[in-house]
Amino acid sequence: MSRLRILLFTHAIARHADDHPQFINELALAWQRAGHEVEILTASHHSIDRQRLDPRLRVTLYRYAPKRLERLGYGESLREDRRLDRAAPLLAPLLFLAGTAALRRKIGSMRPDLIHVHWALPNGPMAALATIGTGVPYILSFPGSDVTVIRAHPLLTAIGRWCCARACALTTNSHDLRDAVAACGVPAARFHFVLYGSDEEIVPRDDDCIARICTRFGIDRSTTLVLAVGRMVPKKGFRYLIEALPRIDRLLGRTAPCTLLLVGEGPLREELQRLAERLGVRERVIFAGKVAYRQLPQWYWLADILAMPAVREPADGLNVVVVEAMKYALPVAATDVGGNELVVRDGENGRLCPERDPDGLARCLAELIEDPERRTRMGAAGRRIFRQIASWDRIVEQYERLFRTAARRR
Repeated sequence: MSRLRILLFTHAIARHADDHPQFINELALAWQRAGHEVEILTASHHSIDRQRLDPRLRVTLYRYAPKRLERLGYGESLREDRRLDRAAPLLAPLLFLAGTAALRRKIGSMRPDLIHVHWALPNGPMAALATIGTGVPYILSFPGSDVTVIRAHPLLTAIGRWCCARACALTTNSHDLRDAVAACGVPAARFHFVLYGSDEEIVPRDDDCIARICTRFGIDRSTTLVLAVGRMVPKKGFRYLIEALPRIDRLLGRTAPCTLLLVGEGPLREELQRLAERLGVRERVIFAGKVAYRQLPQWYWLADILAMPAVREPADGLNVVVVEAMKYALPVAATDVGGNELVVRDGENGRLCPERDPDGLARCLAELIEDPERRTRMGAAGRRIFRQIASWDRIVEQYERLFRTAARRR
């Protein structure tokens, strides 16, 4: 494909090398590797230090309030990822006005061939307005939390429909998100499934680092290690994973030789700890807290299985940790929601079960705990599937095909 000038209009970037999420930064770098010109436009935030941003990327930050009040995004706009924070409606008009003006200016100075808009709200309506009369098309991508916002109020739903109608293409990374937006009146047939992926580069195993992790958290490496990564909010479904542990024991007829490693922070941490205590499995659950992004690969090397028990509370997209774990040859035990079904092929690179089903999840995990050879085969299959569909280079190729199709229809 000929060289494109692509403007990524987003609401979150990696603020430093150890920050989550990294997927916007990694997508921009993948576009650059493919020979395209890329710039990122995003809102300022009180936590962003320009000196720590990735120097390989061209990033423009627009201001919408005094620095200490710039608190939209980065997990601060939604409470438990389910409802708007009280301050969001007060700050949103300022963000909307400043963002629309900044995008209009950037269109005039950069003259992009295409704008790739991430997070339909708040960024969709800004793109819809800023592109009027410019002839510049935009693609709208739904990562997850924006769907919750769209459904929060009839006015937001109407704005969301309008933004989708003006977009040249719509993408998402789960059937659940597509169906949730379709329920708002957007034709489901307009959506394309495009993942947020990971680089093909594999960070080497660091045995010294792994030994330090085990010492710090008291991890017994002789047991099967089940890893789960994510914010401790309802939609991750971690409570069902903890509830599965005693059920695994009953299935195997003994105390299962497994330890659950929970990586992440969030408002449900204390509740999950109390649940583990009540079920008598607290000593087999390691609450590791937040882990630096650059250290996550060592947790994948350490673990034997990745668990992703996502639930529709609310609808969500595919968690990037699933494809990252596949890259590191981990079999995946997951629910069949939240985009997991797009990459986890039941019986090939992992096992799938219904959401909110600790018995089903226990059966999936028990099978993998009992059969190390099967885990190895599934892990190898997962790595092959990752390279086929979930590496950033493959995803950029998918976007290029989508862009060509959209261009022909204009």
